[in-house]
Amino acid sequence: MKISLITACYNSAKTIKTAMESVLAQKGVDIEYIIVDGGSKDGTVDIIKEFASRSVRPASPGCLVIKWISEPDRGMYDAINKGIKMATGDIVGILNADDVLASDDTLAHIASAFEQKESPVPHSPFPVPQRIDALYADIRFVKEGESVEALREAPTVRYCSAAKWRPWMFRFAAMVPHPSFYVRVASVSSGWAAIRSTTAFAPTSSWSCVIFCLQSSARHICRSALSSCAWVECPHPAGARTW
Repeated sequence: MKISLITACYNSAKTIKTAMESVLAQKGVDIEYIIVDGGSKDGTVDIIKEFASRSVRPASPGCLVIKWISEPDRGMYDAINKGIKMATGDIVGILNADDVLASDDTLAHIASAFEQKESPVPHSPFPVPQRIDALYADIRFVKEGESVEALREAPTVRYCSAAKWRPWMFRFAAMVPHPSFYVRVASVSSGWAAIRSTTAFAPTSSWSCVIFCLQSSARHICRSALSSCAWVECPHPAGARTW
């Protein structure tokens, strides 16, 4: 099973290196890492090029393939659209340019959950499905750090627990921790097609279909059984988020 991981970025030289390093460190899973840059002017592209040259991992199980483009776009969601169109994996997810994966086996755990015939996920608000179409997990917010290790070990500023989310929260515009949301590519395609066929206008982003998937396929969604959080969010100094 291959995971397509998308990072949309623009002038992200201060943070994107740790995001990419956390992907490079992943073990035991096939990864297609897609980086969509909006034409950065701050050295982001040079960092991407250096990272792309390290995409061969002969000592690690699994394969890492890196695809990247740098061109003007109409914003983050346009960039995500491009990344989704480039994706060839079985599963698709988003890693923000200023975030890191919480451990070296995070994506392996995600892939394993999708491969289960029956989900062993405890405390899920949904019935146990024969197979899952989407998965979400916890997010931990930390302060700035100079390395992946420093970010992973940094004190928690805020913790977002996926266990507290319920489908009825959509009525109050409450989403699952979206940076931790992974979905089968087939579900993304069907969700997007359904949205296009039931609305008079096109939504801003293909990722809008995440909402469709959650609302229409609740029986096929599970909270991750990871013992710890799956993503580390890294707030900017001013507290602004890129997502």
